[in-house]
Amino acid sequence: MNKHQLLDRLTCRVGAVAAGQKKFFAKSIGKEAFKEVILSIQMDLPEIQGEGEYKVMGRTDKKEITGDFMVYQWLGKDYPTLIYHHGNNEQPFNFGKTAKNTFRDIIKNRKDQLQANVILLRAPFHDQGLKAYTEKLTEGENFITMLAFSAVMADRLVKVLKEKTQKPVAVAGFSLGGWVTNLHKTYFDTADAYIPMAAGALLGELFITSPYRALAGEPALEDPKELRRTMNFQEDFLMKSQDNIYPLLGEYDQIIEYPVQSASYPDCLINKVEKGHVTAATDGELLFNHIQKSLQQMESQKQVS
Repeated sequence: MNKHQLLDRLTCRVGAVAAGQKKFFAKSIGKEAFKEVILSIQMDLPEIQGEGEYKVMGRTDKKEITGDFMVYQWLGKDYPTLIYHHGNNEQPFNFGKTAKNTFRDIIKNRKDQLQANVILLRAPFHDQGLKAYTEKLTEGENFITMLAFSAVMADRLVKVLKEKTQKPVAVAGFSLGGWVTNLHKTYFDTADAYIPMAAGALLGELFITSPYRALAGEPALEDPKELRRTMNFQEDFLMKSQDNIYPLLGEYDQIIEYPVQSASYPDCLINKVEKGHVTAATDGELLFNHIQKSLQQMESQKQVS
């Protein structure tokens, strides 16, 4: 076992201890799968009026829910747009040195190299503290709604941006953000490029087969069939063309396991990196280069077509 694998496994163990009784799905598993929840979401998207933060109000059949997006860089309507979604339990709008923030590490310090408009999403519950966030995710319904909401928010933005700029729009994300990216591809498929990093389409497997299952509560561990039914969406994902998907997976990732999640990309050229989950997440240059290359490929494809 190498350092990448060891660090991932240690992270899972420490996370399980820290979570205590408030593990994922400790109270319940969600009853509705992603597709059902996505279809139930109604959303009011505020008008984009330049750089800044915007709150997004949404509703499901059962509850009101809110998320946010930030227009981080606006170069103008003559440029393509990158929509980026953060990872689990990040503070995407907090750019302080101690904050957990992949956007800061990947893009903030390199934005001058990125000739694109940049919009950063913030998923529901990520404007709260860790205690409140972990409490929310003891219920599977909240976990599924959180990702579904972000996928719908991304779709609303893609449509607005295409009308506003007439230029290509890409959706990207790491880990949690990668799952949102793939959900958007699966149930909307309106972006010009998808850049899922450290994600696939078998989300349930994280909590069933990988070392990350240490963070899953008893309801999930006792009913893996139901967890797979609600959280794995690979069957729907594989019905879409993979011509515009640019995935990155870590060869040694112990959470997003390469042998499991690579099956989601039979028709893609996977950027297989010699990293684990943690070591990939903290290598901003690696992830930026992957995004940059993917955007260049997107524009090349648009010019050909």
